[in-house]
Amino acid sequence: MCNKSVVQEVEEFSVEGITGFKRENGNLQFQVKWLGYHPYESTWEKLSNLKNSKDLVIEYLKDNDLPHLANYVVKYFSLRSKHSKQK
Repeated sequence: MCNKSVVQEVEEFSVEGITGFKRENGNLQFQVKWLGYHPYESTWEKLSNLKNSKDLVIEYLKDNDLPHLANYVVKYFSLRSKHSKQK
């Protein structure tokens, strides 16, 4: 019997900027411009996928006169951080 270990690598892309915002099914989504990629390759990402780019998300919301959503994002990531530390 042969035991093979498969290591799955997850490539992480760097966010250059946030270029759009929408709500879909009650969830916040942000249009992400990826570093090193053309703008037409931008994708819509759930807020939960942007924990490493939360400062860019907050900056985008404040710059677009959405401070109430910026406050929500701060609280959202604060709560997620507390929950992950408890596990």
